[in-house]
Amino acid sequence: MARVQFGTIVTNLSGSIGGTTFSRNTSGAIAKAHLVGKRRTTSKQSVSLSNSLFITNAWVALTPAQRSDFNAYASVNTFLDRYGNVKTLSGFQWFKNLAWNQFYLDASLPVAPSPYEIAAALPSFTFSASVGVMLVEWSTPIDVVTTDVMVFATPPIRGLSDKQRSTFRQLDVRSLDKEVSFDIANSWQSVFDIDLLSLSTSSKFQVSVLIYPVNKSSFVSGSSVFANSNYSPVATGIGAMAIGYTFIVS
Repeated sequence: MARVQFGTIVTNLSGSIGGTTFSRNTSGAIAKAHLVGKRRTTSKQSVSLSNSLFITNAWVALTPAQRSDFNAYASVNTFLDRYGNVKTLSGFQWFKNLAWNQFYLDASLPVAPSPYEIAAALPSFTFSASVGVMLVEWSTPIDVVTTDVMVFATPPIRGLSDKQRSTFRQLDVRSLDKEVSFDIANSWQSVFDIDLLSLSTSSKFQVSVLIYPVNKSSFVSGSSVFANSNYSPVATGIGAMAIGYTFIVS
């Protein structure tokens, strides 16, 4: 939209009209092509959007009776998100959550909810790093055949904030069959396109890890385990850490 001021001739014109933007600066009145910025979608975002649309279409394809089953399921079961918050979901929201978990675990999409069974609680873990290694070690060995875990991590971040939740990216899906520890260095470098060995030793930042359990039969998730550690000036180079679940580089 443009604002036009008329006199015996047009005396002022500002805004956009016909694909042209009119404005004024210290040089006088100017006109330029109206440019609309467009955020580019990454290949990973495109896959995620495609999967989301696929899940929505799968819900639409369910029969009314099948959708009623999910609505009834939602009316009696609460949802525990990855941060430990208890929420009440609609039948469609439950369907989407279960479907996403089944995507992650390479299972087929649900046409009916399985009996409700929440994922097993996870023990705490420590996260340490050395040259080329980013090691997660459980505080106690895990042998839970009913639950798989999804491993998420942040890129190098500075400072602590709730906003860092949006930076978590999935690295891996793992079983818990007699698991004691595992290394996430290769998957972390691949997801964030960062060479761990090339990180500057003068940099000060941290990486947070979040581990999210999913029951393999019901596909119901549980509360994740994760935490943050403050920067320790004692640790230097690519080393790690204060007790917690956070990798510190100094």
